[in-house]
Amino acid sequence: MFLIVSTPANSQSNLPDFNIQKCALPPELTASCITHGRNIEVPTAPNQRWSMDFMSDQLSNGRRFRVLNVIDDYLREMVGQLVSVAISGRQVSRFLDQLRKSEANPTR
Repeated sequence: MFLIVSTPANSQSNLPDFNIQKCALPPELTASCITHGRNIEVPTAPNQRWSMDFMSDQLSNGRRFRVLNVIDDYLREMVGQLVSVAISGRQVSRFLDQLRKSEANPTR
């Protein structure tokens, strides 16, 4: 298993450099953290594969909100984002249908 650590910004690009360090994990964690024995294909062009991720955060007044991010895995750009205090399955379905109509569909 590897750990990616951000180091101070590079003076030329103002972007952080990343060091990859090997770290030891217990065998029971290593097996579940990697890919469950599957090989993951790396996309070679835009719109081959999108990934979705749900996130949650809290405002300073204590009110929680949720965010659904859809990202193009090759470009690493945001394809779409849905923000709401509660996201239902119906909202997710409608949102993904809108993305399919407005963007090129992923092949996977």
